[in-house]
Amino acid sequence: NDFNKDLIFWNKLESDLNYRLAYLIPEIRERLNECNQLKYDTSDDAIEPFANNLSAIRYAIEDENLRLAEEHRFLETSLITPKNYNEEVGKKVKEHVNYLYDYYNEFFVEISSHLDGKKENLMAQKGKLNYQYLKDNYDNESLNNLVKNANHMNKIKILNGRFEQIIDPVYKTPERTSGIRAHFFSSIKPIPGTPFFASTFAVNIAVIWLMSVFCAVALYYDGLKKLIDRLSEVDWKNLSKPVLKWVVKVLKFKITILKLIYEYVIKGFYKYVILGFYKYVIKLIFITPVLWFFGGIGKIVLGFTSIFKSNKKPAPKATVKADSTAEKPAEEKKEEKDNKESNDIKNENKE
Repeated sequence: NDFNKDLIFWNKLESDLNYRLAYLIPEIRERLNECNQLKYDTSDDAIEPFANNLSAIRYAIEDENLRLAEEHRFLETSLITPKNYNEEVGKKVKEHVNYLYDYYNEFFVEISSHLDGKKENLMAQKGKLNYQYLKDNYDNESLNNLVKNANHMNKIKILNGRFEQIIDPVYKTPERTSGIRAHFFSSIKPIPGTPFFASTFAVNIAVIWLMSVFCAVALYYDGLKKLIDRLSEVDWKNLSKPVLKWVVKVLKFKITILKLIYEYVIKGFYKYVILGFYKYVIKLIFITPVLWFFGGIGKIVLGFTSIFKSNKKPAPKATVKADSTAEKPAEEKKEEKDNKESNDIKNENKE
C-alpha cells in the first residue's frame, strides 16, 4: 500500500536477518548441544532425535550456503550425518555458526539504521501530518500481528527434517516448488520457469483471468459437449480387462473398508460414546438436579398445606348448645301437658 511500498524491501531484509539472529542460529546451537549428548547415548530412544537434529542442522547450513559467497560457506556438510558426526565436526559447525552470527549481526545493524533513516526521510518528504495520516489509514496493529504470526508461541520448528520459519511469513521468501505455490500470507510467488518472483496479488489476478478466458473459450466452442461426445464414442468393453478387474477389486476393497468403518467405528461411537454420554453425563448434570429441584418444591408445598390445615380453628359448638336449649322447653311442655291430662282424668273419676 501507499504507506509500506517504500519500506517493504528494507523490512524484508530486517526480518530475514532478525529470524536468523534471534531464532535460527540459537536453535542450531541448542540442537548441537543435544547432538553432543545423544552421540554417546546407546538407547533406542536417542537414535531418532539424534538423526532428526543432524538432518535439520545440515539442511539449514546448506540453505545458508546458497545465500552466501563461497568464502563464507561451510563446505563439509557431508560430515553432518549420524555416521560421520563426532566432537571435531561439532566444533567446526559451532565455529561456523558463531561466524555466521557475527556476520549477520553487522548487516542487521546497518539495515536497521538505514531503515530508520528511510522512515525519517519519508516523514520529512511527506510531512509529519501526512505521514501520520497514511499510517492511520494503511497500518493496522492487529493485521500486522496476524500476517507476522506475532502471537504464535513457536517462532521456529522442525518439520520434515528441516527448520521451518513460523514468524513473519509475510516477509519470508517462498521456496521454489512446482508451479506458483507459496506459503500462507506470502507477499510474493515464484514465476514458473524463471528465477523471478511476482506479487501475490498480481499472480492471483492473472490466474483468475486465465481461468475465466479458458472457461469462456470452452463455452463458446462447446468444449464440454464435445468432450462428452468423444467419451461416449469410446468402446469401453474393448479396454484392457485386467485393468478393469483391478479397478473393480480396489473399489470393492474400499467399499468393504467403508462398511467396516461404519459398522464398528461410527455405530460404536454413537452407541457407546454419544448415548453413554447422554445417559450418564447429561442425566447426571441436568436431569437429576431438575428432578431434585421440583421434588423439593413439591415437598415444600405439601409442608405448607399441612401447616395450614393444622392451624385451622375447629367449628364452634354454640349451635349444638342452642339446639339443646331449644329442645328442653318442648319436653317440659309435653310433660306439663301429660300431667294436666292425668290430673283431668283423676278429677273426672272423683266426680
